[in-house]
Amino acid sequence: MTPLQHQRGATTIFCDDIRREDSGKEIIIGVYGSDLIVPEPVVLPKLVIRVNAYTDADYPFKDFAIKILFDDQTLIHETFPADVWLSMVEKQSDIIAPSGAVKRFDAKFVLEIAPFKITKSGTLRVRILAETEEIRAGALTIRVG
Repeated sequence: MTPLQHQRGATTIFCDDIRREDSGKEIIIGVYGSDLIVPEPVVLPKLVIRVNAYTDADYPFKDFAIKILFDDQTLIHETFPADVWLSMVEKQSDIIAPSGAVKRFDAKFVLEIAPFKITKSGTLRVRILAETEEIRAGALTIRVG
Protein backbone atom coordinates (compact mmCIF):
# COMPACT_ATOMS: atom_id res chain seq x y z
CA MET A 1 0.00 0.00 0.00
CA THR A 2 1.37 3.39 -0.99
CA PRO A 3 1.19 6.16 1.64
CA LEU A 4 -1.31 8.88 0.84
CA GLN A 5 0.21 12.17 -0.19
CA HIS A 6 -0.58 15.37 1.69
CA GLN A 7 -2.87 13.88 4.29
CA ARG A 8 -4.63 16.55 6.34
CA GLY A 9 -7.60 16.47 8.63
CA ALA A 10 -9.19 17.59 11.86
CA THR A 11 -11.45 16.30 14.60
CA THR A 12 -13.54 18.16 17.17
CA ILE A 13 -14.83 17.48 20.67
CA PHE A 14 -17.73 19.58 21.95
CA CYS A 15 -17.96 19.69 25.75
CA ASP A 16 -18.82 21.74 28.83
CA ASP A 17 -15.24 22.31 30.02
CA ILE A 18 -11.61 21.26 29.71
CA ARG A 19 -9.27 21.42 32.67
CA ARG A 20 -5.62 20.58 33.00
CA GLU A 21 -4.25 18.57 35.92
CA ASP A 22 -0.93 19.43 37.54
CA SER A 23 0.46 16.39 35.72
CA GLY A 24 -0.44 17.97 32.37
CA LYS A 25 -3.30 15.58 31.61
CA GLU A 26 -6.48 17.04 30.17
CA ILE A 27 -9.81 16.45 31.86
CA ILE A 28 -12.63 16.79 29.35
CA ILE A 29 -15.95 17.35 31.11
CA GLY A 30 -19.46 16.86 29.73
CA VAL A 31 -18.70 15.60 26.22
CA TYR A 32 -21.56 15.93 23.73
CA GLY A 33 -22.09 13.22 21.12
CA SER A 34 -23.56 14.18 17.77
CA ASP A 35 -26.58 15.94 19.33
CA LEU A 36 -27.25 18.50 22.04
CA ILE A 37 -30.94 18.37 22.95
CA VAL A 38 -32.65 20.89 25.22
CA PRO A 39 -36.38 21.03 26.01
CA GLU A 40 -36.57 24.83 25.56
CA PRO A 41 -34.26 27.76 24.76
CA VAL A 42 -31.45 27.92 27.31
CA VAL A 43 -28.17 29.70 28.06
CA LEU A 44 -25.22 27.43 28.86
CA PRO A 45 -22.40 29.06 30.87
CA LYS A 46 -20.07 28.04 28.05
CA LEU A 47 -19.49 25.58 25.25
CA VAL A 48 -15.91 24.42 24.78
CA ILE A 49 -14.73 23.31 21.35
CA ARG A 50 -11.47 21.34 21.19
CA VAL A 51 -10.08 21.03 17.66
CA ASN A 52 -7.24 18.69 16.75
CA ALA A 53 -5.76 19.50 13.34
CA TYR A 54 -3.11 17.38 11.67
CA THR A 55 -1.00 17.40 8.54
CA ASP A 56 1.94 15.57 7.01
CA ALA A 57 5.29 16.97 8.11
CA ASP A 58 6.19 17.53 4.46
CA TYR A 59 3.03 19.59 3.87
CA PRO A 60 2.74 22.02 6.81
CA PHE A 61 -0.10 24.49 7.05
CA LYS A 62 0.91 27.94 5.81
CA ASP A 63 -2.39 29.77 6.27
CA PHE A 64 -4.53 28.36 9.05
CA ALA A 65 -7.87 29.45 10.48
CA ILE A 66 -10.67 27.87 12.48
CA LYS A 67 -14.20 28.85 11.58
CA ILE A 68 -17.21 27.94 13.72
CA LEU A 69 -20.65 28.39 12.20
CA PHE A 70 -24.19 27.96 13.45
CA ASP A 71 -26.06 27.11 10.27
CA ASP A 72 -24.84 29.92 7.95
CA GLN A 73 -23.85 32.41 10.69
CA THR A 74 -20.15 32.68 11.57
CA LEU A 75 -19.71 32.67 15.35
CA ILE A 76 -15.90 32.49 15.45
CA HIS A 77 -13.26 33.01 12.77
CA GLU A 78 -9.85 32.70 14.40
CA THR A 79 -6.75 33.05 12.20
CA PHE A 80 -3.39 31.62 13.25
CA PRO A 81 -0.19 32.77 11.52
CA ALA A 82 2.10 30.06 10.14
CA ASP A 83 4.67 30.71 12.89
CA VAL A 84 2.07 29.76 15.56
CA TRP A 85 1.49 26.42 13.82
CA LEU A 86 5.24 25.82 13.40
CA SER A 87 5.97 26.61 17.06
CA MET A 88 3.36 24.00 18.09
CA VAL A 89 4.92 21.46 15.74
CA GLU A 90 8.42 22.10 17.10
CA LYS A 91 7.24 21.32 20.65
CA GLN A 92 6.08 17.80 19.84
CA SER A 93 7.68 14.60 18.67
CA ASP A 94 7.17 13.24 15.19
CA ILE A 95 4.32 10.79 14.85
CA ILE A 96 5.55 8.04 12.56
CA ALA A 97 3.29 5.62 10.72
CA PRO A 98 4.00 1.90 11.24
CA SER A 99 5.60 1.79 7.78
CA GLY A 100 7.96 4.57 8.85
CA ALA A 101 7.08 6.42 5.66
CA VAL A 102 4.91 9.26 6.93
CA LYS A 103 5.58 11.80 9.64
CA ARG A 104 2.57 13.69 10.92
CA PHE A 105 2.24 16.74 13.09
CA ASP A 106 -0.83 17.78 15.02
CA ALA A 107 -1.92 20.71 17.13
CA LYS A 108 -4.78 21.17 19.54
CA PHE A 109 -6.81 24.35 19.78
CA VAL A 110 -9.40 25.10 22.46
CA LEU A 111 -12.07 27.69 21.78
CA GLU A 112 -14.93 28.79 24.04
CA ILE A 113 -18.28 30.36 23.41
CA ALA A 114 -19.35 31.93 26.71
CA PRO A 115 -22.17 32.22 27.36
CA PHE A 116 -23.65 29.90 24.72
CA LYS A 117 -27.23 30.92 23.98
CA ILE A 118 -29.41 28.23 22.45
CA THR A 119 -32.55 29.82 21.01
CA LYS A 120 -33.33 27.56 18.05
CA SER A 121 -32.46 24.24 16.45
CA GLY A 122 -29.58 24.11 14.00
CA THR A 123 -26.11 22.74 13.34
CA LEU A 124 -22.85 23.98 14.82
CA ARG A 125 -20.08 23.24 12.29
CA VAL A 126 -16.29 23.51 12.63
CA ARG A 127 -14.11 24.14 9.58
CA ILE A 128 -10.36 24.49 9.13
CA LEU A 129 -9.37 26.93 6.41
CA ALA A 130 -5.88 26.21 5.10
CA GLU A 131 -4.48 27.79 1.97
CA THR A 132 -7.16 27.03 -0.64
CA GLU A 133 -8.86 24.11 1.11
CA GLU A 134 -11.65 23.80 3.66
CA ILE A 135 -11.40 20.82 6.01
CA ARG A 136 -14.53 19.60 7.79
CA ALA A 137 -13.62 19.14 11.44
CA GLY A 138 -16.94 18.13 12.98
CA ALA A 139 -20.49 19.17 13.73
CA LEU A 140 -22.96 19.24 16.60
CA THR A 141 -26.68 19.13 15.89
CA ILE A 142 -28.65 21.26 18.34
CA ARG A 143 -32.32 20.51 18.91
CA VAL A 144 -34.70 22.70 20.88
CA GLY A 145 -38.06 21.32 22.03
